[in-house]
Parts: sequence; structure tokens; C-alpha cells
Amino acid sequence: KAMERFAMNLDEFKIGNIDMETKKMRDLRKENETHKQRMENYKKEAEIYRKQNEMYQNQLINVQQYKWEWQSGSRFLPFDPKISNEMEIFYRTKADEYKYTSDVNGQSYTIRFKELKQYNDRTQNPRNIQRVLNDHNRV
Repeated sequence: KAMERFAMNLDEFKIGNIDMETKKMRDLRKENETHKQRMENYKKEAEIYRKQNEMYQNQLINVQQYKWEWQSGSRFLPFDPKISNEMEIFYRTKADEYKYTSDVNGQSYTIRFKELKQYNDRTQNPRNIQRVLNDHNRV
């Protein structure tokens, strides 16, 4: 009888261990699948970032095809290239206005694209602006 009980306990122990091992294996498989899924997600995100970077680089090149100029007397002068590029981006996204502060004089300005005007925020004096093809050969 003791041997039978021992054999039954041993069988139950084995079954319990097998169940525990099976559960561990399922958990490990599930964890492995989770890691695989994460890796796939990381690969997809990396591809998205690569494409976004490529688009940004292309947009930057396209943005530099044009430049913006402001009127001073009877002639037009170019905006700082950084400001001009930002203006072009705002213009292309159909923004009504673009605001900036000049590094040269510290004044704040508002560009109103529909009017093709630059307004000094303090004095509200307007200036004409224009968008022209960027001739990289010109000095």
C-alpha cells in the first residue's frame, strides 16, 4: 500500500511538474512571440522614420527652390535664408500668417501671405513681399 501511495504521489508529482513545465513553455513561447512582435514594430517604426527623413530632405530641397524677398524702396531684398525657408513651408501648408523676430534688428514681424505683406508688429507698418525662384547662381 505504501508503495502504491508512493507511486500515485510520484505520478501526481510528475503530472504536476509536466503541467508546470508546459505552462513555462507556453509562457516562454508567448514571451518570444511578444518579443518578435516588438521587433517587427521597431522595424516598421524605423522604416517610417527613414521615409519621413527622406521626405523631409526632399521637402528641404524643394523649399529652397524658392526664396522670399521684401521691398525696400524700389527694389526687393532677400529675407534671411532660414526665415525664407520657414516662410515657404508655411506658405505651402496654406497658413494665413507667419510670425518671426529678426536677428538683425530684434523687431517682430507678421507675414500675411494672402496680402503678400510684411507687418512690423510694433508699428503695423506694411511692406510688400514676393516669392521668386531661387537663382543659386546669383550672388
